[in-house]
Amino acid sequence: IFFCDQDDVWLPEKIEKMTEEMLKHPQCDLLFCDSYCTDSQLTHSGETMFSLYGITPQDIQLINNAKAFPLVVMRDIPFSGHDIALRKPLSYNIFPFTSNLGAYHDQHLGYLASYMERMRCLPEPLTLYRRHESNVSVLYSTATAKKKYDPRNGCIHSGKIMEFVLKMKRMREILYSSPASLSEIPENKKYLDEMIAFFEKRNRLLYSGVFLRPFHITIKDYMNYFRYCKG
Repeated sequence: IFFCDQDDVWLPEKIEKMTEEMLKHPQCDLLFCDSYCTDSQLTHSGETMFSLYGITPQDIQLINNAKAFPLVVMRDIPFSGHDIALRKPLSYNIFPFTSNLGAYHDQHLGYLASYMERMRCLPEPLTLYRRHESNVSVLYSTATAKKKYDPRNGCIHSGKIMEFVLKMKRMREILYSSPASLSEIPENKKYLDEMIAFFEKRNRLLYSGVFLRPFHITIKDYMNYFRYCKG
């Protein structure tokens, strides 16, 4: 299944190359490719989505070696409707789309396919990603991230932490309705459960008072901070 719901442009070889890649890798349910960034007139900016988001060969290797889930939930991995292909049928649940798991259908599918480690990446630009004043999505930038997750504002920071926790809990509910998702990737189940517990504790610490906070933080909390707070 290829999603054609935006004003981006597919290069002529996109369907052939992505289909060939999925046929080579029958365990792949969701494949995404790189994209050339353009303006509204399709003039190339000189960047691709992967270069803009700092996707490295090591990241691609992790994704293609069934280690995608931590990267997808903790970093901005640039897969979008115009650059993904989805296999049909799937052995695990992806519904309901009304769960608000991701802002859009592509994020929703990416979370679930990465959890099941059935995601692959084709590091070749096969689409033109058109950017203009009316885009629904916002390209990642450090300034955007600081504004959205400003840790100096306790209310904003707490709200964003809990927004993320609720999203992860919704993902767990959707996935755990499929027997396959419980048995197939036990390490991702453990990662997800521990991540939810960490962020819930981190949110509680925001309200514990600055002077009392150090007494509630364990060595494991510090280790988990570097494990879960890179994105």
